[in-house]
Amino acid sequence: MQPGDKVRLIANPGRVGVLGSETDGPPHRLRLLVNFLDGEEQFFPAGALEKVEKSKSIVNQAIPRSWCTLFQMFLKANSTSHLKRRFSHER
Repeated sequence: MQPGDKVRLIANPGRVGVLGSETDGPPHRLRLLVNFLDGEEQFFPAGALEKVEKSKSIVNQAIPRSWCTLFQMFLKANSTSHLKRRFSHER
């Protein structure tokens, strides 16, 4: 990770910011500055951060793939069933 990279907290993937160039603490416990999108700045150990890939959306990175698939299947099944029921009752 380099200063200027978009990063997120591993423990809170929805918390996204930009890695700053400042560091804090002794070399064996070095912490990196993160400038969050809401304007807050905070230092974190490098192990608590991960780089956000540019090719993927934040939503897909924050939610496990299997959850996304299940949710999409749920929406498809329920929206179709809802429409079938709605139109069958109107006729």
